Amino acid sequence: VLSEAQVRRCLQVDACIAANRKALGSIRKDKITGAFVPTRIGLPYGPSSLSIVNGGSGVGGGGDSSNNNNNRGSSSSSSSISSSSNSVTQDWSLFKPAAFYPLPSSSPSTTTTSKSNDDVLMGMKVISMRAQNASSGKSTCPATILLLNAKTGEITAVLGATYLTAARTAAGSAIATELILRETMKRTLENCVPGNLDDDNDDDEDDDDSGGCTGTIPTGAALQVVVFGAGLQAEMHVRSLRHVMKDIGTITIVNRSIERAENLKGRLESLSPSIPTGAEEDENKSNNKNEEPSSSVSSSPREDDAGNGSSGCSGTIQCLSLSDTNAVQTAVQTADVIVTATNSSQPLFRGEWVKGGCHINGIGSYTGVMEEVDHRFVRERCKVIIDTVEAFEVGDLQGITEGSDNYLGLLGDVMQSGSDSGSEERDMFVGKEGGLDCTFYKAVGTAVQDIFTAQTTLENAIIMEIGTKVDI
Repeated sequence: VLSEAQVRRCLQVDACIAANRKALGSIRKDKITGAFVPTRIGLPYGPSSLSIVNGGSGVGGGGDSSNNNNNRGSSSSSSSISSSSNSVTQDWSLFKPAAFYPLPSSSPSTTTTSKSNDDVLMGMKVISMRAQNASSGKSTCPATILLLNAKTGEITAVLGATYLTAARTAAGSAIATELILRETMKRTLENCVPGNLDDDNDDDEDDDDSGGCTGTIPTGAALQVVVFGAGLQAEMHVRSLRHVMKDIGTITIVNRSIERAENLKGRLESLSPSIPTGAEEDENKSNNKNEEPSSSVSSSPREDDAGNGSSGCSGTIQCLSLSDTNAVQTAVQTADVIVTATNSSQPLFRGEWVKGGCHINGIGSYTGVMEEVDHRFVRERCKVIIDTVEAFEVGDLQGITEGSDNYLGLLGDVMQSGSDSGSEERDMFVGKEGGLDCTFYKAVGTAVQDIFTAQTTLENAIIMEIGTKVDI
């Protein structure tokens, strides 16, 4: 059994990103990958519970779920959370099972998703939405994950999953952002033409030393990041993006409550650059490996936290109130990467504020009536990537279908673009002006991410000898 604090200690950002590359890489449109996610079950709680139950709705659709098209589960009900008129205010408890069956290595459809072909993963996450929890200082989305021994069917681990859910969601956004920035840099370098190589006059002071390089994001430029929201999702997105983005200039946190934004700023600034996760073990304070840490951040980094990049304190941080429209507009106009991590039902910014070449990660909305990013902006200016097909149900993607010209595909397919047999080449590059000049990654989550991330956490806990053994 691993508590929330212990999960924090055992789940490093680099390991979380690696686990989610495998998890999201197993969600493909036309590839059998071994991922299996049955339709989740939802139990309503609140004013409309009786009417929903009497109407026969027992299945939660919409956000934080996934079905691999080749491996769909079945359900006796087609109703979903997003179909409820009270979808924003209605509380739910969701039961989300998933499994992963590694394919034989000789299969042409195999993707690298497990250490061994004998490693079958099985588990389930129970997550609830309880809006009133905020008033008592509790998480509004408490979550727990059960992992099973696939061979015996016995439960092998129970993990607190509130932090884990935020970490794996942020990992997906970091993977998508890295793909876009890498493609942008690749195109930038491809457009570089050696300047004046045939000019014998080396003394010409007017020679252009840039070599004629053009591109959306100049090489070595400090990138500007804007994050809407100040909760755990916002925190983990900043830390995960820091891990894949080497040059961050300013991180702007925008929130309705400036106090919450300032609190998040303080937490992020307290992180050492070499510590990619919070609540690390401080050996100088305790020799008890199961003792709960006294604070969320330790001054004692672990050697294996290094990895590529850093999720520590890179880039300056500023805070803005969402009501300060002029300041928010200025921040959005200069942003290279935007994250929306709120429960807003209305767009957080105007689409015309966004500059060409910007990449947006939308992760807060999960129903058809929630819309953090203006769907018209998405439809008219963005190339769209999604984590699962359920993302099409969300308000931000109104008017976007698999047949839309600006739809690039599932993140798992985009990750493998042109790299494996039969995979479609997907053009992720966008220009600076006109037409499709931005990219948008929309995520609603999948239980496959949960079990991969939980398994990684469990393996680290065993190595670190953290956790409580219980006979059931």
